[in-house]
Amino acid sequence: MVICSDAERRRWFRRGPDVPDVLWPHERVSHLTAASDVLRGNATSPGPTDVSADAWFPHRDARQYAIREDSIRITADLVLTLLWWKDERQLLDLEDDENDDEE
Repeated sequence: MVICSDAERRRWFRRGPDVPDVLWPHERVSHLTAASDVLRGNATSPGPTDVSADAWFPHRDARQYAIREDSIRITADLVLTLLWWKDERQLLDLEDDENDDEE
């Protein structure tokens, strides 16, 4: 998933074909993300970091999972974030939940 954010809100995002439609990022950037650090000018060393999925997603089970985040400043007020799952269990569990709801 790719997310473009500013200090106030998420501007836009695009999900990959394997990311379920039910997974929407928070409207505001959480202070628990690297993107927040970049936006505040407190960026740590560049490169991916592990974060709790609930820092990015409001889904009820998100805190049970971790995702990889890599955020960079692309303009004076915008940050571009790439999120991916090293362990696809969250995506599979969400897909299973959707299938259960359809039955």
